[in-house]
Amino acid sequence: MKSRGGNLDSPSGELDWRGYEELVKAISEALGREHGVTIECWGRKCTVEGPPGITHQVDVLTAHIDGIQRYRTAISCRWRERRVGISHVRDLAFIVQEAHLSKGVIVSKNGFTKPAKRLAKAKNIGLIELRKPTDEDWGDSLSEVHVEIVMDMGLALSDVRFRRALPTPSSGGEHPDERTTMPDSPVIVMPGQDGKTLYTLAEEAHRDSPEQEEFEIEFPEGTVLRTPKNPEHDANGRGVAAVSFKLQPVPPLRSKLAIRAEDQIYMIMRDLFENRHFNITTDSQIIEVGQG
Repeated sequence: MKSRGGNLDSPSGELDWRGYEELVKAISEALGREHGVTIECWGRKCTVEGPPGITHQVDVLTAHIDGIQRYRTAISCRWRERRVGISHVRDLAFIVQEAHLSKGVIVSKNGFTKPAKRLAKAKNIGLIELRKPTDEDWGDSLSEVHVEIVMDMGLALSDVRFRRALPTPSSGGEHPDERTTMPDSPVIVMPGQDGKTLYTLAEEAHRDSPEQEEFEIEFPEGTVLRTPKNPEHDANGRGVAAVSFKLQPVPPLRSKLAIRAEDQIYMIMRDLFENRHFNITTDSQIIEVGQG
């Protein structure tokens, strides 16, 4: 089962150590938003106070007020090619104690050594891996999905012929078989009814007789053609007695698409002690992945 964890604003910088800090800050802000967690500070100027006259620099500092109690968490970001060792866990645990913080968390792109994990658990220091996905991350899950998109192209009209209504004595003797050019998107207006496009009439006829290819539809007296797209067309307003046409379904348009997980997942985040797993997508979605 997958559940949405939140949205984040994409970091503005490249993914070097500065961009990594900004990404951690954005993820912390997005995940903590609904729980009242805020970012107190981040970056080089983010510090916490220890004993009088002593300050410690931290990468990201979050705050959360639960009733009257205020909780503060220091987050250390390690953008390094080697695993985080025991010394860095010891340093952050010292800062948490000195500054009277509630918790410390280390985020690493290359994991942690076993001694570091043991000490972190003993000192209540959270450990999080935040890194680019690898082939091993997909395991037995789908790493690529093939999708075939089929678009129904509808029906094609051909050999359309309108039969004009018989002229009245005042019409100047116009012959009913006189032909005009086929107007674009003609609308047939029958007496006392709303107008219908020729395509609507064709679809209705096709539904009644799906195996038939040639049709002729007769109209009651007083039916006229309208040409909304070109009211100056010489067919506009002319009386019409019937229309004939040929009708054939257009073959569907088919397209195949391959969606690769590696193209959708930007980063993978795992909380080692709380056993939580998040996927950070390329469109800045944070998706928590769990078994349900």
